[in-house]
Amino acid sequence: MERARRSVLGADLAHRSQLPSAWPVAEDAFQTTWLRLAENLGRIRQPESLAGWLARTARNECLRTIRLSQREELSSDAPDPVDPAPAVDHPLADAHRNAVLWSAFSSLSESCQTLLRLLFADPQVPYEVISEMLDMPIGSIGPTRARCLQKLRAIDEVQLLRETR
Repeated sequence: MERARRSVLGADLAHRSQLPSAWPVAEDAFQTTWLRLAENLGRIRQPESLAGWLARTARNECLRTIRLSQREELSSDAPDPVDPAPAVDHPLADAHRNAVLWSAFSSLSESCQTLLRLLFADPQVPYEVISEMLDMPIGSIGPTRARCLQKLRAIDEVQLLRETR
């Protein structure tokens, strides 16, 4: 397991980053990488590419964890914004909004629905996995996502929701 750990984290991580704060990020990425492998084990088509997939997934997890921690740092330092509009915490309003959005979402093509579900899944699905699952070039994922979201925004009910915010 230690050999696999070094392979995923990078054998020279300790030399590249002497910061003790970097180790928890790397350890979390290590654990999440193996979790992602277990979740996607049935989708592996090229076992010989597994080492590269593990390295990319670990790198992506490190970057994701760092981005999230930076957001937390920024949000904790920032003053509370003043919102001139009252907050909408009414459960009926939320339920109505959710019903309208799900109805609009279900009117999208199957391919748009699948892509958006994968992109907004929690935990996040790496682009490499999405590309493989949908047989779509990685470079097409972003533009396709933009087109699908534009179609969703163009639905009349969604436009009404956006105008009433």
